[in-house]
Order: sequence, then C-alpha cells, then structure tokens
Amino acid sequence: MRNLNEGVIAAPPCEIGLVAVATDHAVEAELRRFLRAERVAVYVTRVRLPDRYDLASLRATADELAAAAALLVPGSPLDVLAYGCTSATVAIGEDEVFARLRRDRAAVPCTTPITAALAAFARLGAARVALLTPYPRAVHEAIASFLSGRGIAVTDQAYLGIDSDAAISRVTAAQLCEAVRRLDLASADAVFVSCTSLRTAALIDALETETGRPVIASNQALAWHCLQLAGRGGVMSAGGRLLRG
Repeated sequence: MRNLNEGVIAAPPCEIGLVAVATDHAVEAELRRFLRAERVAVYVTRVRLPDRYDLASLRATADELAAAAALLVPGSPLDVLAYGCTSATVAIGEDEVFARLRRDRAAVPCTTPITAALAAFARLGAARVALLTPYPRAVHEAIASFLSGRGIAVTDQAYLGIDSDAAISRVTAAQLCEAVRRLDLASADAVFVSCTSLRTAALIDALETETGRPVIASNQALAWHCLQLAGRGGVMSAGGRLLRG
C-alpha cells in the first residue's frame, strides 16, 4: 500500500496574512494581480468599517485588528501580516496597528500600505512626492501630514473627495489617469496614489511612461513590501519601476 500524498503536498513558498476592511472591493483582486499565485498564498480576513467612512470610523477599526489577525489560518506562522488600509493605518498609527496584529504572532513581520509606500520611496530614492487620494479632505490631509512628518515633501496634491468605499472602487481608469495628469510633477521624484480601494494594477506602467516618474500605489507597494519582508523578492508579476528599481 502506498501513501499517495508522499511528495505531492507542499507548503506555498510565501504565506501572507491580510486583514482588510469590510468595505474594500479591490484589495484582494489587486494583490493577486501583483503576486504570482503559484508562489504566494494570500489569506484574508476583514474588520468592520461603514461604507461612508471618516477619520473616527477608520480609527475604530483598531478595536478588531487583533481578533481578525487571529483568524488567519491559526497554527500557521505566516511569513508576513498586513493591514490593508492606508487611511486607517494613518488614523490609528503604525505602531498601534503593528502591536495589535502581533498580539498572537509576536515574531511575524508586519506592514501596511503607508509603511510599504515609505519603503518604496526609500528604495527609489524619492524624497519629493506628488500625492493623489480619493478621500474626503480631512482624510486626505491626514495622509499628506503623515508623509510630511516622515520626511517626504509633498510637492503637489489633489483629492477626489469621495467618502464612500464602494464609490472609490468605481473610479474608472480614465478618471484616475486624468487625475494623475493634472498633478504638477515638475519637482516630484515620484507619484503616490493612495488607497487600496482604487484599482491601479493595470495602470501603473502606462502612467509611468506618460509621466516619466515612478508611480507608487497602495496595493502595489503593499504586495512588494510583503515580499521584501518575507525575503521573497522577484515573485511579483507586475509592479512598475518599483519592481525594476
């Protein structure tokens, strides 16, 4: 009698645990566009967030982070834990997000889209950034202030004023590209398009060609940084200049 499982079952080379917000329509599909499915497994759970969000509701997602992270394939060490919300991370604070994600997995590296974006800027040598967000003004200003506080000069900025996560996911490629075109990039080293609910994976290469600048988007940066933390560079299927840098 033979064991048919011998030599057949193997663990994925990289396992990413993602905590997303309940209202995000794009982050899972976007990450899987950036990552090679045969070499990366993404496990996802969610925390509550009303579709019409503000800084207070984004901050409140902290209350569920630890419990949500504990639901991600219990017993698996995971290679990386990520909180997939740029604006909520800024509202809560990076250190608080990491502390809650690590409650039950103290040794696992953690990241967020804004953490990943900062790492991407450093990788590309980008100290001056033109910022585009879909958020209402107060949330946008929190992102801009966070970047400035971390030594990133925001050379130009614009926001779409959308306070519904579902509506953000319906921003079209044409609308997003036009918004980037309107940014003044004369003194910018890179463009940062913030928000995991925006669908950017298919646009980055074309925008980089058009603008002549690296384009960093929340989901792209998050996918790239997860692999960097896991020591698994080189398994992205897309990524713009960040991947090639």
